Amino acid sequence: MSTLIRARLLLAGYTQERLADELGVTQSAVSRVLNGQSKSQRIERRIAELTRIQTRRAVVAADRRAA
Repeated sequence: MSTLIRARLLLAGYTQERLADELGVTQSAVSRVLNGQSKSQRIERRIAELTRIQTRRAVVAADRRAA
């Protein structure tokens, strides 16, 4: 994920550790998603909510829920 997403997370007051605690995952799980090494709809969706940047996966998941 881009540096824009990382910057927006920080502006929203979120570190990787805080996001991980909120989601009940490890900091390394969040890091892997941010670095594109792993995929997690739940983590990506929360990042999209916090940063107001919609990832493609978050949009697809929202569309499926709405259908």
